[in-house]
Amino acid sequence: MRWQIACLIFILGTGCAHKLTKNECSTKDLFKFGKNLAYKGFKLSVFNNIQRSCKEHGIEIKSAAFKKGWVEGMKNFCTDHRGFHWGVTRRDDPNICTEELRLDFEKGYIRGKNLAKSRGKKKKV
Repeated sequence: MRWQIACLIFILGTGCAHKLTKNECSTKDLFKFGKNLAYKGFKLSVFNNIQRSCKEHGIEIKSAAFKKGWVEGMKNFCTDHRGFHWGVTRRDDPNICTEELRLDFEKGYIRGKNLAKSRGKKKKV
């Protein structure tokens, strides 16, 4: 199951036209799914891909639970520690943090990027 979720996240995140199965659409805990995607740095707009895919199976999914989960995940993502991790691995800033949470993420992100730069670490793809 973890493998399926990891593949789904990768495919949805890269913008590819992946189609969720009918089972995935009907059994998905949208709160948990949204929280997980935000924690991994995905923008809220990824929900549009999920919704479109499920609609093809005749399953209408509502955004409220997903958005609530995404907001919770964003609070966990937008921290100094997570910013540092993203900076040190030289990932691009996903710009998902709200103004009140952004400062902590940016502080860590800048420290991490500076450390990576001083070590000559190559950019993670």
